[in-house]
Amino acid sequence: MKIWNRRGAGGFTEELPALLVVLVALSLFIASAAQARASYMSRRSAIADRERVESFASMVCADETLTWQGRLGMFDAACLADANASSGFQDRHPSVGFEYRVTVADDSGTARWSCNSSEPPLSGDKIRVSRPCNVVEPDGFVRTGIVYVEGWGMD
Repeated sequence: MKIWNRRGAGGFTEELPALLVVLVALSLFIASAAQARASYMSRRSAIADRERVESFASMVCADETLTWQGRLGMFDAACLADANASSGFQDRHPSVGFEYRVTVADDSGTARWSCNSSEPPLSGDKIRVSRPCNVVEPDGFVRTGIVYVEGWGMD
């Protein structure tokens, strides 16, 4: 309120700047809250997708037709070299809710097995999980290796 000659002169023009500051602060708060919620939901979805791929990687490490004497994470090199192992694997895991590529390789490069549910896309979101494993040769020699599981096309 302005004072001229001890008389007051009032009006709404003095409250407009305060109202504008409040409106700008409120809209910034709403925008940042919406951004935080969208970020949280996106992260939650990405974590759920990664957990699905990790669960599938656990199924691969426990697959009895690929493992040596049914031991978890010990793959038989003879089974990995068998060309029918890929089609049998796809028959046992026809639908896991996403497309996948599984690769088992030992560190020396002598044993390598790969199975694709479909051709992977050149671009897009893919989730890749790797796990250490062992590959048992027919003569009983055990080599260290790694299992790669890639997933894409999540529902």
